[in-house]
Amino acid sequence: MAGEETKAPGGQPFSVQVITPRGPVAEVETDAVTAPGKLGEFELLGGHLPFLTALRPGVLTLGESGETSTFAVGAGFLRVDHEGSVEILVEEALAGDEIDADKARSELADTKEELDVWDRELDADYQRIQYRHELASAQVEAHSRVTSR
Repeated sequence: MAGEETKAPGGQPFSVQVITPRGPVAEVETDAVTAPGKLGEFELLGGHLPFLTALRPGVLTLGESGETSTFAVGAGFLRVDHEGSVEILVEEALAGDEIDADKARSELADTKEELDVWDRELDADYQRIQYRHELASAQVEAHSRVTSR
């Protein structure tokens, strides 16, 4: 759990915690957060008004200038409190540099194949496969972003 304090162009650095059911994954002071919202990707800067939003599996980036951290995250919630601190509660979070890219690509291909041949009702089993597919896609993307720096 490391981070570097940086100044946001439009405000002060703010505190961010990324937490999974297994415990904290990151606690940093940062200048920006880019998150995978249910309705699309969004960015938070310092001084944001309080709010709560749902997250979908995707790529989470902490920081914009200076040091950045990239994670593949599962579904969850992001909350900005009245003091401007951000709490991100997700089912899982893997740092981009800790992802096994070959395993993620294999999972992505396997789940795509399962979804392509699905011929039954779009039930809970289908939703689980879809979730695994989205998470594998996020892992491939997060790893790619980290290795391309």
